[in-house]
Amino acid sequence: MKGIAFLDMDGTILSRRTVDVLCEALEKLDGLKELDKRSQYMFEFEISQEIARLLSGSRKEKLEELFDSIPLNENVENFINFLKNHGFKTVIVTDSYQFLAQRLAKKLGIDLAYANTVEFKDDILTGKLLMKYPCMKIPNCKEYSLCKRRVLLELGRKFYGVTLAIGDGASDICMVQAADVGVAYNPKSQQLTDVAKFVVSNFVELEKILSQILPFKFRSSGY
Repeated sequence: MKGIAFLDMDGTILSRRTVDVLCEALEKLDGLKELDKRSQYMFEFEISQEIARLLSGSRKEKLEELFDSIPLNENVENFINFLKNHGFKTVIVTDSYQFLAQRLAKKLGIDLAYANTVEFKDDILTGKLLMKYPCMKIPNCKEYSLCKRRVLLELGRKFYGVTLAIGDGASDICMVQAADVGVAYNPKSQQLTDVAKFVVSNFVELEKILSQILPFKFRSSGY
């Protein structure tokens, strides 16, 4: 195995944020907008807890149906095949929910998925968020409910090889910064752009970049 590739889900694999699609269809946008107004005074894990509560009472089957309607970003399936053909284990890591991330991983042939776990009773979302990968609280961290950096470092120790991380938003900063090769994909955060080794606007562009460096042994010290 050459390495492990960590891909953010919302905005990177998917063209829209899952919570936006769910709240729009379930007529909960007003609640989401109100939460957005208060979010500047909250830790990120508190925001995730509030979103789970906002979606409480939703049927699992309905959430899956809405999730399946979200379009993929262009050429992402080809890119995942490219990674696999070059010996990479692929991982979804996302602030969204485990049951949805696993669903997408199965659809795309991705090896692993790490996300927030929510509680269901009789297939009805209770609104309770179960946090399994707590924040590592590095300097200036916003304390997310799922620490993508922790997932990357743990799997990096478990599976020998180069770590490649691709994300688009603020929750990806610590993961992209910790990876051997960190990529900002259509970044929505200037800080993410600053810490990434590569900034790309599409997966065709990224595939060309990786094709040039994959024949070489690269590490965080250079390649």
